[in-house]
Amino acid sequence: MKKKFIGLGLALAMLLCVAGCNITTPATVGSIGGVEIPAGIYLLAQYNAYSTAASKADLATGETANDVSAVLKASVTGNIGDEEVTTDGADYISRLTLRTIEYYAAVETKFDELGATLEDAATSEAAQNADSMWESNGDVYEANGISKDTLEKYLLNAQKAQACLELIYGENGQQPVTQEEYETFLQEDCRYIDTVYLPMMNTSTYSFASSEQAAAIDGIADECLTFLKTSAPASTDSTGAYQAMYQAAYEYLPQVMEILGSTDFDKTQASYYVGSQLYTPSALASYDDGNGGNIL
Repeated sequence: MKKKFIGLGLALAMLLCVAGCNITTPATVGSIGGVEIPAGIYLLAQYNAYSTAASKADLATGETANDVSAVLKASVTGNIGDEEVTTDGADYISRLTLRTIEYYAAVETKFDELGATLEDAATSEAAQNADSMWESNGDVYEANGISKDTLEKYLLNAQKAQACLELIYGENGQQPVTQEEYETFLQEDCRYIDTVYLPMMNTSTYSFASSEQAAAIDGIADECLTFLKTSAPASTDSTGAYQAMYQAAYEYLPQVMEILGSTDFDKTQASYYVGSQLYTPSALASYDDGNGGNIL
């Protein structure tokens, strides 16, 4: 079954990121553990896998993330599950796609085994998020054979995963996590971090940065890091530190958008690129710079 999915992945990979074409697919592409995998879910998993591979691909000068053949042949290093792999783009896409649909099937299976149900709030959230994603990128999804119903189904699967987590490890679950275990994990393994996000995609055309643009943005990121190192630590309270993040966003985001050629960016939107989040060890690992460093 894995070979079947990988073979289909290679066959469909060339269709990714091609605007203006209509893709006809069967209702399902196979099954895993008795769970039928809808073709739309497969295409969405592959679309996301391609986007990830493209962002991590070692592309030659002049090649971009939109050059499908270049991405498929390029060397890609990234995490698939808990494993860091280095392989060519085609293999990375196939393996990441397969892991995604295996996870999808596992969630569906466990959800049924637990006899779980979703609350109205969960289904409503999935529908609203699907509407938002479709409004923002509907044309791109549709060109890749992905419907809004598929987005909603994928988001419902995420809600089911959360429900399974609660039923197994929640306060009244089968294997509840104690308050002491929870606090120890938060204090010893997690980090609450303020971030400034510098995009690598043109928000007007949804095209990824070229290698030259990426290099220029990396230089701006270094300047932003230097600014935060000298400004944020001087603040003695979290409010002051967060203000430094906003200041950095207003200073450096317009420069990034100018490099990318984004025409719909207004400086007042810079605040949307500042956030705070609790990062788990797995999330922190995805930001590893290879030298033991993590998030800026």
